[in-house]
Amino acid sequence: MNKLFIFTAGNKPARIHLKDSIESSIATRIIDTHLTSTQKEQMQAKDGNFYAWGAIPGPRNEVMWSNLNSGDYILCVYANTYQYVSQCIHKYHNKELAEAIWGLDNKDDTWEYMYFLTEPTKISVPTNNVAKYLYKGYRGFTEITDFRLNNIRDDFTSIDNFINDQFINVTGNVPVESVNTSSSGDDSTTSTKEKIDESIKEEIAKLYEDAKSEGSLNDPRLSTSRKEQGLLRKYLIKDDEFYKCGICKTELPVDMIVAAHIKKRAECSIDDCLDYKNIVMPMCKMGCDDLYEKGYLYIEKGVIKKNSDKGNDLTPIMESYLRKFENKVCAYYSDRTKKYFDWHRSKFKKEIILFSEGNVVQHQQFGVGKVISIEGGQKQKLTIQFEDGEARKLIDNGENIKLLI
Repeated sequence: MNKLFIFTAGNKPARIHLKDSIESSIATRIIDTHLTSTQKEQMQAKDGNFYAWGAIPGPRNEVMWSNLNSGDYILCVYANTYQYVSQCIHKYHNKELAEAIWGLDNKDDTWEYMYFLTEPTKISVPTNNVAKYLYKGYRGFTEITDFRLNNIRDDFTSIDNFINDQFINVTGNVPVESVNTSSSGDDSTTSTKEKIDESIKEEIAKLYEDAKSEGSLNDPRLSTSRKEQGLLRKYLIKDDEFYKCGICKTELPVDMIVAAHIKKRAECSIDDCLDYKNIVMPMCKMGCDDLYEKGYLYIEKGVIKKNSDKGNDLTPIMESYLRKFENKVCAYYSDRTKKYFDWHRSKFKKEIILFSEGNVVQHQQFGVGKVISIEGGQKQKLTIQFEDGEARKLIDNGENIKLLI
């Protein structure tokens, strides 16, 4: 038997979160990074996307969340108006996933008691219109009591009928997607948004193919870079007025966001550029784009890191700015983007390699040789027998000697 829950989105951070997971689907990169194939099947809406909301840890919220079940209705309310209606598909407690979607609040908590939803239906029903059955106002995550649910069933026979009569029909929307109804698979129902996405993808592919046939994606005479940035922004940001930076997670006007290449644009092959769905991410002009491009920060295994190799160049203001998101999760890291983030890290971050006796190495000046003895700790002094017959003692500075075997 269906129950009914309400969540509020009364403050500015909550309104931003609506864009992350209710008004739009959760970013594919986040889903791919944090959910298994089986979990995706359990939590996916019928339109193929993922929608969710969550609650901050706390006794009251955790009790409400434990009472929530698949098929229960969820209403979103703010400004004394019910704004969205959907149904719960699946509950999932996952702090890392919640942080990747919504970040942290000012107490470093996140909305980890998550519930995945059917595609939310936009409505506009003043709370006073249904105050006979629900409440005039709410504070946080709320479960409608059995007493009120019984009154609803007395007058409408079921919660389904109540939702359709009082929320859907009055705003002219189609009924809420049913959790238990199978998808028709009719391609004719493809949304306008999906058609626009496909059109943008075709334009980007054509631009690159035309440039490829003329010899270079970076030839200024082709004006490719300017066209490319416009198309990538259109694909990534679409028609949003505000967008969230993929590094600091600050939502800003779109003219303060760039579609930044994860791997340096000038170093991208044509095949890299054709991988436009994975080669770019949104970064802000408030500092994140430059800090990333110049290597003051990098992404390692999905975590944002400050580059300690640039410690002497970091001013106190830069240190303070980087601390805001250092060691936070980057939502754009996935199996498909890993190679581009790894390229960027290797470009700016010196990898410390501890050699062992017997390793085959290559020195920039002396060529290939074999390590025959080692002295010292992290900064090793190696005795290497080279192919020319000479044994030389060399200090590994992280640049001149590369491990082969």
